[in-house]
Amino acid sequence: MTEAFKLLIDPAAITANGLLDKKHPIQPITTRRYHAGTQAVDLRINGVTQALATFELRLVGAQHSRAAVLK
Repeated sequence: MTEAFKLLIDPAAITANGLLDKKHPIQPITTRRYHAGTQAVDLRINGVTQALATFELRLVGAQHSRAAVLK
């Protein structure tokens, strides 16, 4: 299953060296369920993938608690 999150960028948020810092909280909420394992994030500009990164998501404690920690 994939989820798409659209990001609107304020040009003032881009640093002098062209970097943009975006954080997305991973917290237990009732409308989203997290799944442990390898996750991927890609940056698409006008529908074309420009960058791809992967990370491991580990669930802490009982799975029903849905507490998540990035490693």
